[in-house]
Amino acid sequence: MSSNNAVRRDRTNERPAVVENNHVGSVPKAPDALIPHNRCVVLVLKVFFYSLIVLFFVCPAVIMTFPSIISEITFCNKLQFNPTNLDKPTEFGLNPAYNFRLESADGAANLGVWHVIPEGLSVGPGTDHKQLLTSGQPIVLYLHGNGDSRALPSRVGLYKKLSGAGFHVIAFDYRGYGDSTGSPSEEGLVTDSISVFKWLRQQSGSAPIYLWGHSLGSAVATQTANQLSKEGADFSGLIIEGAFTNLMQAASTSPISWPFRLLPWFSWVMAEAVRMNNLQFANDKNIGGVTVPILILHAVDDNLVPIEFGQKLYEIARQRPVGAKDKVEFVTFDAQHGYGHEDLYRAPELTQILRKFMSPMESLKS
Repeated sequence: MSSNNAVRRDRTNERPAVVENNHVGSVPKAPDALIPHNRCVVLVLKVFFYSLIVLFFVCPAVIMTFPSIISEITFCNKLQFNPTNLDKPTEFGLNPAYNFRLESADGAANLGVWHVIPEGLSVGPGTDHKQLLTSGQPIVLYLHGNGDSRALPSRVGLYKKLSGAGFHVIAFDYRGYGDSTGSPSEEGLVTDSISVFKWLRQQSGSAPIYLWGHSLGSAVATQTANQLSKEGADFSGLIIEGAFTNLMQAASTSPISWPFRLLPWFSWVMAEAVRMNNLQFANDKNIGGVTVPILILHAVDDNLVPIEFGQKLYEIARQRPVGAKDKVEFVTFDAQHGYGHEDLYRAPELTQILRKFMSPMESLKS
């Protein structure tokens, strides 16, 4: 009995035999820790593969099928960071200021407009703000960039700066922006600007009027100034801030386009979509036909519209016929100030720059 127990104990200690040729016995398994790793690799590869399909095939197909996407991105008129009551400009610290409405010349839009009065100008109860425009003090017709409305804080900051320097400021929203009716287009924005200018010229007597355009508004201002120059209209100067050369070149440097601009279809698809939307916004084409003095303002640290665009426009503007009315100035602001694309109004030297550009201008505030 004891010998049988010994035999059983010996058998229990035996290990299963493995016959390699017939694959009999224990088969080694992959470590469990490798399974999640392998799944992650497969997932990453799938994401990469599908991303390539989207970038190379889906995106261009969508843009060509719905080219209005480019128009929406260009104007961004539905983007409202600060939905506000535009009827009351005094709520933005603009005091005194008036809100009123104008009809665009083509009848396609009713425009919301602000008139910001120069600081120190006497305003009595019941004063008609239109009569104040004949005070002789210089007037800035401000053409804002894309997105939001005339109440964007950086824009309001500029109005305050200009008002403090002795300017009237007329700021309005293009069709489809803010509380203005209609839908935006390049032609429509220029029509709106010319309409406001002509109303302003009728109301202001011989007061000097300057067009000031920022970003997308720089292209509207330059095209407006070009057309007014051809008509022989009476205005005193063009000021453009953070200006690009044309829409295609602006798109090629925009942070929005960086995932796409290296793809082989980018230039062709963008050019075709811009053509289908009838968009150019060509500062480089229009600035040469402007017959009044030009001031170009640009921050070195403008990461949205590179300063090289401002330099290029300056070089083009300098090629205009030489004359007192054709002078052009290019003023840059150091990156250390952090003005970027939106905040040049914070520059303490801005008032002096404007006085120098408009000199002699006795009506400016001393």
